[in-house]
Amino acid sequence: MLIYPTGTTAEDFKPGSYPDYGDASRYRTNQTRREVGAYLTKVKECVKIGCFVVSEDDGEGEGSRKENREFLNAYGLYSRSEQKKLLLSLDVDEFCHSRLTNDGRELYVFCPERELYKTMIGPKRIKVYIKNDYNESLCPYDTVISMHELNLPIDLLFID
Repeated sequence: MLIYPTGTTAEDFKPGSYPDYGDASRYRTNQTRREVGAYLTKVKECVKIGCFVVSEDDGEGEGSRKENREFLNAYGLYSRSEQKKLLLSLDVDEFCHSRLTNDGRELYVFCPERELYKTMIGPKRIKVYIKNDYNESLCPYDTVISMHELNLPIDLLFID
């Protein structure tokens, strides 16, 4: 099921402005619910014991995580306990796809819809784009590459 960023519709986006799931060299959408569930179980085990980080580097340009930092600050998610609560709430039905990197990693993308408290506005229901890089060989460890408001349309794999 294709979903749109909060407050937008299909008319707000040009065709091709969102992922081309037909590109098997970049995206994988053939995961089973069981496979995604097993992945989420591992990620949540890391999160529960604090073996995770949300990328917020201060760099500019490609690879910058400025959008993450701004999102965390705007929604009061700068506390690890608040980040943890959001990550532990992820569900299989919120899975979108995995993204294959040039160096062989597979990053899993989720898009939960949550009510969060936005500074100066109050409670706001939004769709959150979360991209995880789980690495079993690092203790295990989960790096959240992206955590910000959804800004392009995206498909939820298991929802029709």
